[in-house]
Amino acid sequence: MAHATYHDPAHVIDLTPDFLKTYNLDIPTVDTAGLSSSQLSVLIREVGFAGKAVQTFHNGRAYLLLKGRAGFRPNLTGTRYAAANPKIVTFAIGLTGQASSARSVTIIGFILYTGIEILEALLNDRSTLSQFFGSLAVELTKAAIAGLAGAAMTAVIGTVTTLVAAPLVIGILVSVGAAMVLNQLDREFRVSDLVTGILEELGDRTVGEVARMNLETERWIISYVKRRLGLP
Repeated sequence: MAHATYHDPAHVIDLTPDFLKTYNLDIPTVDTAGLSSSQLSVLIREVGFAGKAVQTFHNGRAYLLLKGRAGFRPNLTGTRYAAANPKIVTFAIGLTGQASSARSVTIIGFILYTGIEILEALLNDRSTLSQFFGSLAVELTKAAIAGLAGAAMTAVIGTVTTLVAAPLVIGILVSVGAAMVLNQLDREFRVSDLVTGILEELGDRTVGEVARMNLETERWIISYVKRRLGLP
């Protein structure tokens, strides 16, 4: 299990294995939740927690009407934006922006976690390739499922409320909650150990079998050369 430290402006959280185990969390989920929370704080600073946006359509194109006083918004000074406008997408407003945000956060979170795992594997001689790939595959799969659950809930909430921050808040909570459930199931049914065992068995059947064939071939060659030279 990787060990990292997560920083935010107000707190420093040491993500030790004991801390993660206590709360049924994992590094990928914490990474993505931290990135999403950071983006949420930027959004709230821009439009306020009670900021609203209403989606409309004109000539087949989707637009977002931002409610409230435009003068209080540092960057979104207008009141009407196309749903695919780069500013809107950057602040994760509307379905297009929320989908783009979820995709970006997931990719960045996976890259960060993979980097941490690779570094830990290089520093830990006790970790085999099967253990590394087994753990990595299971953790990323759990994080992907939790992320999809959060993204789906974000989209659902986005269709029933005009509060721009609400979908992201609910999405983060659902994603973390789903990850906690998946981690508990993993711990109870030992999914990571099962996947590692399968990879080790596949490795033994493929790489191991090739190694055994090479060894037998070498022995036969040595025996043949000895016979030809009359050696004992």
